[in-house]
Amino acid sequence: MKDRLIICNDDGIQMLHHAVPGSVEQSVRDWVDFFLQECNVEVFSYCTAFPDKTHHETTVGERYFENMEVSPSQSQLHNGQALDELALAGTDALHVVADQVHQRSKRVLASVRMSDVHHASALYGFMAPDIFRNNPDWRIRQQDGSQDVALDYSHEGVRAHRLAIIEEIVSTHAVDGIELDFMRSCRYFPEHLATSRMNIMNDFVEQVHSVLAAARDRCLLGVRLPPSLAECPGLGLDPDTWIRQGWVDYVAPSDFMWLDYGIRVEDYAGLCAGTDCGVYPCLNPFAAEWVNHRAVNAYTPNPVNFNRRVFFSDEQFRGCLRNYDRWGQTVRTPSTSAAKRSTTRTTCGVPTLWPEKHAKPEGRGQPPTSIYPSGASRGPPAGPIRPGEPFALLSVSVRSSPFAWQTASGAVRCRDGSGSASTTCMMGMTCRST
Repeated sequence: MKDRLIICNDDGIQMLHHAVPGSVEQSVRDWVDFFLQECNVEVFSYCTAFPDKTHHETTVGERYFENMEVSPSQSQLHNGQALDELALAGTDALHVVADQVHQRSKRVLASVRMSDVHHASALYGFMAPDIFRNNPDWRIRQQDGSQDVALDYSHEGVRAHRLAIIEEIVSTHAVDGIELDFMRSCRYFPEHLATSRMNIMNDFVEQVHSVLAAARDRCLLGVRLPPSLAECPGLGLDPDTWIRQGWVDYVAPSDFMWLDYGIRVEDYAGLCAGTDCGVYPCLNPFAAEWVNHRAVNAYTPNPVNFNRRVFFSDEQFRGCLRNYDRWGQTVRTPSTSAAKRSTTRTTCGVPTLWPEKHAKPEGRGQPPTSIYPSGASRGPPAGPIRPGEPFALLSVSVRSSPFAWQTASGAVRCRDGSGSASTTCMMGMTCRST
């Protein structure tokens, strides 16, 4: 797929937060319509499985908040009641989302998180799925003998269960494809064995491709991947094989809930050159303030709080898009060698915010280079942010908001040379509403 378009990856939770009791279905339709009508989204990728719990009704997995007697928070109680209301009406969130998207003659994908670690905290302990509780030996076991809360894809039972959930989605819901979100939560194998087990994940991706190919005509398969190819082997991911074999229709290089403005677009474009696979680099509406956001997903035992956000302006997003566009035209053979990846990348747009590509750490779990201008070190800046500097600091508690997304999409939908993210190699972009 190399169409010029915008894909919205929707977390699903904010949609429920905004649902009005007694009018949940209409609330969901209005939420979806905002992105389709106001933000020029052509493909709506709705997170409905994460991956063993779901937002939709299921007989294979477990529906989120189903039969929950005690809610840890008011918001979770509200979300559970919203899903119950849809179930009592004979529908579910994915059915409503798909119907609304199709009414607007757009495409809808079911986004599936490939791992989940919410239940690592006491607040979200209720989210631990039965497959986790009933099969303790299927948890990732690290080299030192410690167990992770994420399940290990090395076990056939884990793969079979999650593939069955995907098969059920395709057979029971009118989706136009599946998006495998490998950025949630970036834990699939024991860290020291991940590279040697890429063939296991290759087999899984091929199986998903086969399920979609057998389901109906032109069912898309997209994958959301790390910002650089160098980070993939350490997670057990081999996108080179997926692309060469024709299993995936697009790749969306991104990060977990923060904007990586130095995505190695040219590496992915080079990998997809001469294929039908498109590259859709991701924009997040915000970045985290003074936070190693990667630690939330990596093997860090106590990741820092990430509730403070940095929001960006239309101008800064356009600068980012122009850089993506320019870098996407610099097609070369990708390499995981840091020396070979050090080619100079010129920038345009907002040079104070979008410097040349920051030095990307080899492997995950390492802190990103500071997002502060002029090479400031990580941590609080020496002085206050002054008017006229590239961004302002805001304190918010929600993952995103329609206001933040309009800021992002306002830059994207400027379809002329200054705001386009389309080239012969890089055919579009994605945005998250998480």
